[in-house]
Amino acid sequence: MSRGDTTPHGSQTRSTLGPQAHVIETAMRTNTHNAYMVKRKNITIREDQAEWVEENHLNLSSFVRGQLDELIEERS
Repeated sequence: MSRGDTTPHGSQTRSTLGPQAHVIETAMRTNTHNAYMVKRKNITIREDQAEWVEENHLNLSSFVRGQLDELIEERS
């Protein structure tokens, strides 16, 4: 599936600024009553970090969201 194709989570749009600026807004359902918007962001990690993430089956998106939630809670 190419970047411009529709995904199971919504439709994607290609940024004219390149992949670093590529942002996708997607409606996600947590249950039948609540919907929330998410933004897809690209991050850059070193090759050794990428290997470790893969070897340890770490869900990087989930990890980053958890870390952000902790930081937000600490600073609130």
